[in-house]
Amino acid sequence: MDINSAIDVDHQQLISNITKLSTGQSPALTPQQAQTILKQAGVFPDLKVSAVEGGDDNDNSTN
Repeated sequence: MDINSAIDVDHQQLISNITKLSTGQSPALTPQQAQTILKQAGVFPDLKVSAVEGGDDNDNSTN
C-alpha cells in the first residue's frame, strides 16, 4: 500500500494541492493537466478530459 494513499484516503490533500497549483496569478498547471492528474489518481474515474493540442485558439482568419 502506498503511504500517501493511506494518509489521504478521501483525496482532500491532493485536491487542495492541485487547486493551489492550477489557480492564481501564475498557475503552474493548466486546467487540463489538473483534470488529468485527478483522473489518474482515481479521484474522478469517470471524468472525460478533453485534449488540447498546440494551443489552437480556433481563429482561422487570415488577417
